[in-house]
Amino acid sequence: MKKFFILTMLIATTAISCKKDNSNTPKSPDESTIQVQQFSAGGGHTMLIKTDGSLWGIGWNDYGALGSGNTANPNKWVKIADNVKSVSAGYQHTLILKKDNTVWSAGKNIAGELGDDTRDTKTSFVKVADNGKAIYAGTYSSFIIKNDNTLWGAGGDTRNMISGGVDLGMGKYINPFTKIMDNVVAVAPGPDFTVILKADGTAVGAGSNSAWQLGMGDFDAIPTFTVIATDAKAIAAGRAHTLLLKNNNTVWACGFNSNGQLGVADQAFARNFIKVADNASAIAVGQNGDNSFIIKTDGTLLGSGKNQYGQLGDASITDAASWKEITTGVKAISVGTAHTIILKTDGKFQAVGNNNASQLGIGNTDTKRSFTDILIP
Repeated sequence: MKKFFILTMLIATTAISCKKDNSNTPKSPDESTIQVQQFSAGGGHTMLIKTDGSLWGIGWNDYGALGSGNTANPNKWVKIADNVKSVSAGYQHTLILKKDNTVWSAGKNIAGELGDDTRDTKTSFVKVADNGKAIYAGTYSSFIIKNDNTLWGAGGDTRNMISGGVDLGMGKYINPFTKIMDNVVAVAPGPDFTVILKADGTAVGAGSNSAWQLGMGDFDAIPTFTVIATDAKAIAAGRAHTLLLKNNNTVWACGFNSNGQLGVADQAFARNFIKVADNASAIAVGQNGDNSFIIKTDGTLLGSGKNQYGQLGDASITDAASWKEITTGVKAISVGTAHTIILKTDGKFQAVGNNNASQLGIGNTDTKRSFTDILIP
């Protein structure tokens, strides 16, 4: 069966409590206790942390990305671990951050992206670091921000998208996790480039720039981490485009616009960052993705770009050439190439898009073009 792989660029965190139900049968949000701490859409799989710290997974698992100890592809939520406070679902691997600040990884490891000093696939989570603060699973890369705000990376580095020109003496694979730089607050890993947000609001990037995705005005690769923007408070990276959210709540974009993923019509690409929206509170792009989302300050969700599997949630499979209002009352979002997960302010936990491996968590394998309630385990 053909698989479609997805990565989340924005991870959502919140906690909602509703009426208690002692039934063991998963139910839709208006019928059951909803306790969502965080969720992450990955490469055909979706991960969920409940407020009790339990980690659950569903969907494509051929390389063990769920960390469930096998390669079975479950069509119902499977409990994976306890005492988890953060998860990042990558292309075909997953990182988790436990409550004791240890970092664990599972899944495909072809480029050393698990950071466990091997290149062997792991079907169960293995410990790879201590003192973790934030985690980011990319396509064939992984990043950890530690408690001292140092950035550590592992995985494929063929275009310097991990090392960014720092001589680590490790060739094209970096493994185990190795220190990259100081004073980092966020990371947006693209498939062959990386954007990093520093504590002073500076965004730096390195790696491939063949689609102008680093906004440098040309398409030469950037072999060292180079300042690409200032005054930023959030970053997101897709297959070949980048979004920035600035401190004044404006959104800026650069790179390919073949499917309208920059949110502007009649423009094939943007060589430099261009302003594409105002009044935004959050941005989201799926890794390897050709679409983009914005949560406005009033909770309105806007989407633009590729919509082949209905992943924009606008009840169609037609690409959106510019920003399109999708729904309202959105609190958090996690986006992949072909499926999208949202948490609404009214407590509804919903999914849309490709569902060939049950990754939407809705109890079947039907692709959805409109947001549908997820069955909470």
